[in-house]
Amino acid sequence: MKVLGLINARGGSKGVPRKNIKPLCGKPLISWSINAALKSKFINRLIVSTDDQEIANVSKAIGAEVPFLRPSSLAADNSLQIDSIKHAINFVEAEGESYEIIVVLQPTTPLRKTSDIDGSLKLLIDSGADSVISVCDVGGKHPSTLYLKSSSTKIEPYINSNKKGVLRQQFNEVLWRNGAIYAMKRDVLMKMNSLYGDNIVGYKMEEKNSFNIDTLFDWELTESYLRFMDTENI
Repeated sequence: MKVLGLINARGGSKGVPRKNIKPLCGKPLISWSINAALKSKFINRLIVSTDDQEIANVSKAIGAEVPFLRPSSLAADNSLQIDSIKHAINFVEAEGESYEIIVVLQPTTPLRKTSDIDGSLKLLIDSGADSVISVCDVGGKHPSTLYLKSSSTKIEPYINSNKKGVLRQQFNEVLWRNGAIYAMKRDVLMKMNSLYGDNIVGYKMEEKNSFNIDTLFDWELTESYLRFMDTENI
């Protein structure tokens, strides 16, 4: 089955300005995702969809294709990702190409491995699911430990549980969508107008590969971890 790899990277990031090309441990953030995708044994073509010429230039220098600049209307703060994905599919199909599977790799999750990408795609193909989404365990932020704010000061348990307390060993497994990999059938997107469809399968990733950068704190935490791991390897 032919697979189109797609990295969406708009220029107007707010939490960390220009983050997609900001150096993370010496390499542009987007390069971490491009390099992992280029090593995939399943991805037939890798495209970066961006509205920003500088991001386009950096992406092409690393080895990705940037065959178009995304319209600004699809790169606003309130733009839906599905619309930019469908825009890319319409573009390649207008060129006469067709793909059965689309895999979207967000550049803000830089530590996913090529083995995670290929594992997700193999799972999608083997399972016959509509989509595969990368997930990891929520760890200590389990729903049983969460509270809803009901007034200016009062909070209430998000999930009712024994008020004497609950043992972590008794928690049901809850998974967090980490944003690293979204693999889906082409027809789920174009015919069902859905990112997921009805039959969704989770591909479980390790927490250490699930850093998701939305804020400056996320950035500093990810970079600190990478520098620590480099030191440990030395």
